[in-house]
Amino acid sequence: MDPLEKKWKFKRLQELINLGPNDVYNHIIESFIFIDKNKNTLTGIKTIADPDSEKELVYIYADGFYIRGESRLKEIAEKFLRSQLNLCFSTIEDLDNSKLTKEEINTLQKIKSICEKKKHQGVMTSVITEAINMVRRNTYTNPSEINPPTYVPFKNGLLNLKTWNLDPLTPEFFYTWYVNANYLNREIDPSTDFPLFLRFLSTLVPPEHIFPTLFYMAYTLYLGFPVHKTLWIVGRQRIGKGSLIRLLHLINPEGHGTISVNKMLRNDFRFDVYSIVNKNFVTDAEVGKINNLRPENWDLFNKLFGGDFVDVEGKYKQKYTGRLHVKGIFVQNLPMLKIENPATIERIILVQTRTSEIKTDQRVPNIEEYNLEKRGMQLQPILQTF
Repeated sequence: MDPLEKKWKFKRLQELINLGPNDVYNHIIESFIFIDKNKNTLTGIKTIADPDSEKELVYIYADGFYIRGESRLKEIAEKFLRSQLNLCFSTIEDLDNSKLTKEEINTLQKIKSICEKKKHQGVMTSVITEAINMVRRNTYTNPSEINPPTYVPFKNGLLNLKTWNLDPLTPEFFYTWYVNANYLNREIDPSTDFPLFLRFLSTLVPPEHIFPTLFYMAYTLYLGFPVHKTLWIVGRQRIGKGSLIRLLHLINPEGHGTISVNKMLRNDFRFDVYSIVNKNFVTDAEVGKINNLRPENWDLFNKLFGGDFVDVEGKYKQKYTGRLHVKGIFVQNLPMLKIENPATIERIILVQTRTSEIKTDQRVPNIEEYNLEKRGMQLQPILQTF
């Protein structure tokens, strides 16, 4: 080993035994650097700014979409620190096999002792924690940048709502949800493209209610809330109402939230609004019966689904006022809740299910697990109506 290489290796060893949170931070950031088609550098990590927390939510860009990233960042940090410790030992082995001066031997022995100690101690949690906190502090994103209203994110691209072209997926846009289907921009024939789904829907609702139901399903993928309406599906038991909700969840798993209408009407909804911020739509698959309802019981419902300002409060977080763009689908067995609030009635699209029992040979078992990628084809003409 020539003197210059030996000098470099000793210098590298000093760096390796002194690795700290900033080195881990730099490695994490470098792992999420992307170059777009215009050769711009983009960082695929977004932290949602939250003045009430020191552990803000961190999202990372993975396979075309942003997902919660804290666990993944810990894994990356752990692997990096262990790989650097292994590199330390391999470098020591290289120097052991070379000709060293007495001073170099003593220096190498000290470094070897430090590395052995680190090996037995394992990776220090405090180093990883501080590195991730540094990631948070350097990737703050304004909440207004979340889920921009210019696209609908599909598995195979971003549907541009101005041009109706499918643009490439990119870390430039921060979406916390995506449509779990491919978008195919072509004419479709429901009877041949998705006959099983059409069969299921025709056994759930009468023909005159199929289009309103499909319309609202597509509406749940739209980012705005220009039509202040909710969809209520009411009818007999075990006809497929719950399957429709589970199906919608599979189509848009991250954009779906659940609420309890009954809790809202009982004024027991203090922290529930916070849980549905940035959701596309919410559902209640089992709206129960409540007696002695008064018109004022529906005030929060009317504000939430009327585009009005509502109080948003999370546990141990400062309350603020905001407007949500969340759609609502609510399922109830007959008889339906008695609603005497005119504003509430105005916000409801009522779909009654079929009354006849589904025969055994007509049932579609596990319809919610049916692959609905082809459904993406029909969304363009419906979305364009908003």
